[in-house]
Order: sequence, then structure tokens, then C-alpha cells
Amino acid sequence: MISSLLIKELNKYSVHLFRNLTNAQFTYSETLSKLTYLFLFIQVKRIAFGVKSLSKIARRFNRIS
Repeated sequence: MISSLLIKELNKYSVHLFRNLTNAQFTYSETLSKLTYLFLFIQVKRIAFGVKSLSKIARRFNRIS
């Protein structure tokens, strides 16, 4: 549940960040910091998706046993 909400919010934020990055003129350091944030959010999103997958597997395992 929490990981689904986290993924949804990260999707919205990363799309917003990417649009700002492509539509505006930034200096090199600003662009680098925005790309760093985007990379970090993608990593957090991958972790949240992994937690969501693990919780599904755990629920299935609990039903079987």
C-alpha cells in the first residue's frame, strides 16, 4: 500500500522534474543537480517497486503455508 503510493508520487515528481529540465535553460551545475535528483528518485522508485513485489510474494507464501 505505502510502496504503491510512493511509486505514484515519484512518477509525478520525476515527470515534473524531467519537463522542467527539458523546457528551461539551466547552467551546468543546475542541470547536474537536477539529473542527480532524478537518478536518486529513480533508484528510490526501484526500491519501492521491489518492496511491493516482495510483499506480494510474502502474502502468497503465507496463503500457501
